Amino acid sequence: MYNRGLVKSRLDKTEEAILDYKKALESLSGNLDNDTKYQCEFNLGVCLRRQGRLTDSITHLKNAV
Repeated sequence: MYNRGLVKSRLDKTEEAILDYKKALESLSGNLDNDTKYQCEFNLGVCLRRQGRLTDSITHLKNAV
């Protein structure tokens, strides 16, 4: 899910990327290594910022830290 979200984000399909990032975090939360979890949270925050959803964006960017 994470890789698919990354590709969709780069294709400017932000809404679809957000869904993929959320699915990755939900379904693999126990199995994600720290680097992948960081990247997923960070990229999700960036996509949300692109949509103007700043509060949600800040939440995910903080989770990345």
